Amino acid sequence: MTERPYFMKKPYDTLRYYARTRPQYFWPLTLSLTMIPGIIALTSFRRKYLYADHTPIPVSYPLPKRERVPLTGYDDEE
Repeated sequence: MTERPYFMKKPYDTLRYYARTRPQYFWPLTLSLTMIPGIIALTSFRRKYLYADHTPIPVSYPLPKRERVPLTGYDDEE
């Protein structure tokens, strides 16, 4: 087995070493660290060049802007 490289002297060799010896830790960490800036950059790019954000879905029924008239004639007969 090869000797562990010192990170400050050989960062590329260190990353290559961990990619080969511990890929279960290296690749998820690498992908997650590169996706965060990518998502932020792609979101601003999408808003500027591709399409704008959608209109939000209503969460309540829109009430009319008038006075409510009480209903008559629909009462139960006794």
